[in-house]
Amino acid sequence: MKIKSRLALFISALLVSVVFLGCDGNILSSVATSTASVDISYQNIIGVLSSTVYYQCDTGIFSSEAKATNQVQLVTNTEDNIVRFSALVDNKYILYATNNQDDATGKKLHVYDITDTGNNGTYTITNTGITTIKGLYNNGYLLAEEVSGSQNSYHLFYTPKIDPIEKTITFAGSIGFDYAEGYNLANFYQMTGTENATTGYALLSFVKEVTSDSSSTSYLYRNYVIDLDNHTSTAFTTEIAYETANFVVDSLSNFYLLTIGGRIFKGVSGGSLTQVAYNSYYYATNAFMYLVTSGTNNYLVTKSTTKSSALIVYTITNSDSVSTTSIRKGYGLRLCSDLVNATYQIAENDLLVATNESGMVRITITPASVTSNTIANGTSTDFEKYTLPL
Repeated sequence: MKIKSRLALFISALLVSVVFLGCDGNILSSVATSTASVDISYQNIIGVLSSTVYYQCDTGIFSSEAKATNQVQLVTNTEDNIVRFSALVDNKYILYATNNQDDATGKKLHVYDITDTGNNGTYTITNTGITTIKGLYNNGYLLAEEVSGSQNSYHLFYTPKIDPIEKTITFAGSIGFDYAEGYNLANFYQMTGTENATTGYALLSFVKEVTSDSSSTSYLYRNYVIDLDNHTSTAFTTEIAYETANFVVDSLSNFYLLTIGGRIFKGVSGGSLTQVAYNSYYYATNAFMYLVTSGTNNYLVTKSTTKSSALIVYTITNSDSVSTTSIRKGYGLRLCSDLVNATYQIAENDLLVATNESGMVRITITPASVTSNTIANGTSTDFEKYTLPL
């Protein structure tokens, strides 16, 4: 009887150890990195000025200093004026749009002046070609729909000039997208960490329903490369059947598009897109996807839609061979325990990252060790213990 009892205990202990060590150490890792949630859900990192970070969350717009200290609420959400989009303009003005439909169709945006709150208020956009505001982005770009008769088109306005005396906003110009039969606006994308950049590239996607029956519907996505330096747009010649999650551009001007279903397409602006990888990970639109380069390889650091998932790093060689690595240590120590909602690049491979429930961290990535699941790959602060540049 004693032998049987001891054998049963041994088997039970062995089964428990298998459970804890299974799934690439997910359970043990979750315990090690678990943290109490904070009473804030970040939605956007608007910008960083010296030792102050400005951000949008579920209750409005705030500023904080390093380690989430000296928090000040600048804009408070109300039922009819919930902040949807926000941007930092001229390192002075926080420009934001709300859920108020009268603002969206009345060419209205709101301004918070960091240096002089006497200039705060609702401002009118002077540009033509705006029927409805569809989006405002960190770099000050405004996406608007123009309806003319039975047709519609889209305009991406850039470089806003804010006049606090006249309470007006005038954009320097716009990039136009003509109406295409059957296509609807899908999403606007900015590369992770560089959302505030007014140079480089962005991506605008349109979608078309191509087949529909009682059991299924298929779609095609047309993606436009936005050249932020020259204010032009160029479509890829290939329309793909998968929604984009995000994209990056390497030093050779190769574009890598990650889809919400884990496919990676490669191409150049104005050229075709070719699938180079497919993995069974799922991503949200505007997913965390950060490009790190070391030697001749590109590394795509990503976070899926699974809260407790490791960071997945795609290694892409110059021959387009693709492999993946899971990261739960170093720069991935905190981000493997929550969803990523917003980012801000302080310097190359140095990011502020805001999560859905746990708070904000600052991470650094060591390019030569980006795929090493050890503390040698970089660093991460604790949640809400981030440091800021002075």
